Amino acid sequence: MTTAPSHRAAGPTTAASTAVSAARADLPPVDPALLDRLDGAVRDVVRREGIDPQRDGRVVRRIAEDVVRAHDDLSLTGQVTPLGDPVAVVGELVARVAGFGALQVYLDDPEIEEVWINDPCQVDKR
Repeated sequence: MTTAPSHRAAGPTTAASTAVSAARADLPPVDPALLDRLDGAVRDVVRREGIDPQRDGRVVRRIAEDVVRAHDDLSLTGQVTPLGDPVAVVGELVARVAGFGALQVYLDDPEIEEVWINDPCQVDKR
């Protein structure tokens, strides 16, 4: 019987900075359903290993990288859709699981001083 590798860090960690890179115009957008499945896979490992995403952001990043790498490997067989920008997908997954989701990119940007959430569909940054 084989066991999955542990993703636990050797010591205390802090939440990772998850600057989600802007989508490149030359790459196709990631299917939201696929992103949700990858998100679920990351969350499953986080729960199974008892990881605190707020304290162990670097561990969450490694898990997200492993999940995306496994998906990319499977995409080489044609069984799943390939990811255009795996690095951006990892950033998005880390922001969803260990950060503030879609707001994380604004929180990580040193040029942005304020984020106003006016309603669920409108965010202003200054």
